This record gives sequence, structure tokens and C-alpha cells, in this order.
Amino acid sequence: MINQGRMAVVVEMDGSRLSAVSATLSKGMVEVRRWISAMRPETVSAEDAGAVGAWAELELSKAGMGKAQAIVSVSRGDVVLKWLTVAHAGRATEAELGGMVRLQLTRQLTMPIEGTAIDYAPMPAEAGAEAWPVLAGAMPANRVQWCRAFAEAAGLRLNRIGLRCFGVAAALGPMSQTSAGTIVGVAVGWGSTELVVVEDGQMTFARAVDVARPLSRAEHDAFAERIAVELKRTWMGYRSNKPGGAPDLVAVLGEGDLAHLVGEKCGAQLETASKVVGSPASVRLPEAMPESERSATAPLVGLLLEELLGRPTIDFANPRRPVNRAAQLRTAGLAAALGVILLGGAGYTLAKSAVAAVETKITLLENQQRDLTGDYERMLVDHARLGNFQQWTAARVDWLGHINTLCGQVPQGGVAYAEDVRGILESTVAFSPKGGGKTVRYPDGEWATDPSVKFDFKGKVMGSGIATDMRARFLVGELYSVETMGPDLSDKFSLQLRTTKVTPMDAVPAGKGEASKGDAGKSDASKIEAGKARPPAGKAGVKAEPKGEAKGEGKAAEPKVETKSDAKKGGQP
Repeated sequence: MINQGRMAVVVEMDGSRLSAVSATLSKGMVEVRRWISAMRPETVSAEDAGAVGAWAELELSKAGMGKAQAIVSVSRGDVVLKWLTVAHAGRATEAELGGMVRLQLTRQLTMPIEGTAIDYAPMPAEAGAEAWPVLAGAMPANRVQWCRAFAEAAGLRLNRIGLRCFGVAAALGPMSQTSAGTIVGVAVGWGSTELVVVEDGQMTFARAVDVARPLSRAEHDAFAERIAVELKRTWMGYRSNKPGGAPDLVAVLGEGDLAHLVGEKCGAQLETASKVVGSPASVRLPEAMPESERSATAPLVGLLLEELLGRPTIDFANPRRPVNRAAQLRTAGLAAALGVILLGGAGYTLAKSAVAAVETKITLLENQQRDLTGDYERMLVDHARLGNFQQWTAARVDWLGHINTLCGQVPQGGVAYAEDVRGILESTVAFSPKGGGKTVRYPDGEWATDPSVKFDFKGKVMGSGIATDMRARFLVGELYSVETMGPDLSDKFSLQLRTTKVTPMDAVPAGKGEASKGDAGKSDASKIEAGKARPPAGKAGVKAEPKGEAKGEGKAAEPKVETKSDAKKGGQP
């Protein structure tokens, strides 16, 4: 079936001419969008389906009809149609009905049954009837293969292989249902003409006449006479199996002078009324479509209308399949074997599925553990860096306090001068684990800092005992350890002092003992401001300069006070 709302193409090769229409099916309407009619070149062989399809693809692409669902229309002369009577068809399954139809056709067909596409359309039966009428059709295998190869080469998605006479019957169906009698339909094509007998909206008989549509008006009369004679033969063939009078109407599909002329000749031949029938109300054609194309493509539009109305039809591309007893036995055997396999292997399958689920869960947990372990290790590294940095920055030396303390130990009265003070911080940051065991588990422990401050203290003295007095002052305070740098000199002192106190306020103040006469225990450190020491008038003092060398021009040298810090093993000043 054609999907409604989507574009569909009906295409046929009527003799040497390609005819096609493209339309959409929606809301009870068939709206024709495009059409095409083209003569096949003589260089393209009609027997070569691939070559004809390739040429048709070019023509369809030019008209914008490529790559669509397609119905390939074939003439009544390409198939065998038979009316069959099937007993108890209403109670038979579709597969059983197909088998009965195929059996009857096998007895009546003259062509080989193998490979032949057989399909049928059950028709309505009278109430209470035991036998149902079935219209069956058979198409030779080579013709089916040609249609499939043609559609594939033309780039079309083959949906159905339908009969053009069914399209004529669908176009005349509404008129037949509203009239009480029989209608004989005539559809003039480019290469052949379909003659169809329609009763109660259903096709009951059909023939195809290979008479090409005339291209000049001079040939119209002869063509109409020929069609009238063929229509007489068709009607006599129909009445040979079903006696009766003349038809109630001759209906010619299409428009134009040729259709009217054919209707008049056919009506006169059968001694009945004639009428030219245009497109039904449910079909919308483009206004620019020529009359000849409206007549030639009317059966093709009828095939789309048949899809829209859901009428019983014949499809040689997807024929109904009969019952295959051998296939049923094979299917039953395979089903039994499958049941044994399922029952016997159910436990194994369930167990294997459970094991696979557990293994999958283990793999997921292992991956999760690996990811979490990596995250935890990276967190420990960041934690260690942070702890080291915090301890490193915590070691802040009170340089001004130390300088004030050192300068406070210089004797006053002009007997000593401080010239150079250099300070260096040596700070070691270490991690101490808890418990003291051999196994260290970070971060179970704490970070600690072991600061060591070193001062190089140099200056001038006015006597040899003054330097010794200064050394004694430092030792009494127990804040610094003191070492003498170089040999003792009578006019200079050079001391190296070390302490573990980052601020002198953490230790007992120095200078409580008496080291020199008149200056014992005295310190003028309180008068030294931040960054420099200024002595009172008439006394020796210390002056700190941020840079430059000690200078003396007839005066006592003023010392340079410089502080330095060295970071060792993670330390910072």
C-alpha cells in the first residue's frame, strides 16, 4: 500500500512511450503534481530492462519524480485473468484460499506454473452463497523480472505491479454504483487501449487492443472505427459467458475531440448511449495538463484512486502466498527443536547471565575504585603541598626586634659602634607521623618547622675589653649563641649569633648583668625606631641604611644594617 501523505509515482511503458504521473494521497483526494510523456529512443532496446530503466530515470529526474514509491502499470495483454469459483471461501483461511486458487489456475494455464506470479482478488458474494467468485491473475516470470529490473534501474522503490484495467474500473466505479446497469469503459492510451466491463463498481471483464493513439486529426475517424469494432468483440466475448442485452452506457475516459468521437462510434456500434467521463471529484489534475495527457494517464490516476479507496486488487510484485505444507512441517520441527534447546539450556543461560552481571559489576567497581584511588592520591599531594607551604610561610622572623636587641647590647658613650648587621633565616619544614611506627600513613601526623636565625654582627670598639663585654652581654641573655669570627682585634668586633627564636620576645631579655663600668644593664634599644637607631646627643649610636657601604670622613663610621634570609629544605623568610 502507498503511504498516504507521501509522494507516489505511477509509471508504465505503453509500447515505445513512457507515461508517468506523480501525486499525493491525502484526505480522500488524489492530487496530481507532475506528469511526463516521452518516446523511447531507438538506441534503447525494449528487451533490456536495465537500459530502459536508466533512460526512464533521466526523464523522471527532469520532471522531478525520482526516488519515490512507485506502481508499475502493465497492460491487460501482459497477464492472464480468470474468474474462478471457490467453495466455502468465506470459511477458508487466506493461505488455504491461495492454495485453492493456485490449484485451479494450474489446471487452466498453458504457461509453466513455476516462477509465475499468481495473485487474486476475492469479490463480494451473494448472501448465503457457498461458492465465492475470485478474480485470479497470472503474470509470466520473465515479465515480472523485467518490471522489477526496470523499477530498480529507474531509481524507484517498487510498491506494486498493477493492471491498467483495474485503474479504469476504479475511475468508473462511482458511476457504475449509481447506475442500475452495466458500463463498458474505454481508456485510450498512447500504445494500446483498454476495454473494460464494469458492474456494480467491480471489473468483470477486460481486454487490451494494441492500437496506438493517432497523432493527427486525419486518423481520428479510422481509429475510432477500429476501437468500436474491438469494443463489439469485447462485449460479445463477455456475453458469451453471461447472456444479456446491450450495455447501459459506453464511458470513454478523458477529454477532447478524440474521446467524443470514440464515444459516438462505440455507442453506435453497441446501440447504446455514450459519454465522455472526466476525472472523478476525488482527483485533482493540474490546469496546464493537456487533454491528450488527461486521457492517456486516466488509468494511471485510477490505480492511485484504487489505493485510496482500498478496493480489492491484484499485485504481482507482492502476490499472496499459498499454503506450503512442507514449510509448515519444517517450521513445526524447528519450533520443537527450539523448545528443547530453550528448556535444556534455560538454567545454563540464566546462570551465565548472572555470572556475567556479577563480573560486569565487579569491573565497574574496580574502575570506580581505581578512579577514587587516583583522586585520593592527588588530594594527598595537594594536601602535602598546602601543609608544607603553610608551615613554610608561618616562620616569620621579627627582624626589627632582633636588630633592636642586638643594637641594645652595644655600649654607649662612644666606645663602640655597630657597622654591619646581616641576618639569615634557615628554616626546615618536616612531617612527623603519629605513633612513630615504621609504616607512615599520610596525613596521620603533623607538619613542623625548625627555624634557625643567624646574624653576622660587625663594628668598631675603642678598647680590647669592650668586645669581650659585648660577647658576655649576649651570652647572659640566653637568646643567642655567640661565636667570634676571626681573630680578636683591639679596634673591631665580628660576632656570629644564632638563635631558634623567631622573635626576641620569646626569650629572657639580655643585659641584666654588668659588663662595663657606667653602662652595666643599660640599653637604649627602646629609642631605636623601625628601620634605624638614633643615639641621643653626645652618645655613641647606630644608624641603619638600606644600602651603601660604611663611610667615614673625620667621623665615626655609621654601620649598614642588612637582613637576609635563606630558604633551605622548603623554608621561606
